[in-house]
Amino acid sequence: MNYIEEMNAFNVWITLHPEVSSSAQVLWYVLMHYNNTCSWKKQFSVPMSMLMISTRLSESSVKRARLAL
Repeated sequence: MNYIEEMNAFNVWITLHPEVSSSAQVLWYVLMHYNNTCSWKKQFSVPMSMLMISTRLSESSVKRARLAL
């Protein structure tokens, strides 16, 4: 996976999908960061508490953002 290509593709995607909330965008970048630290696994997990700290979102906001993505 090419980190920069993924970021550029996501930026194009959110331009085409203006309904995507800023919370979902922040979550996407945080998940990309964590996946990068996992050496780009196809599946990985991050505890909700870490997502809440990293995004500064509430649990319900993280869940809504995850559904949006």
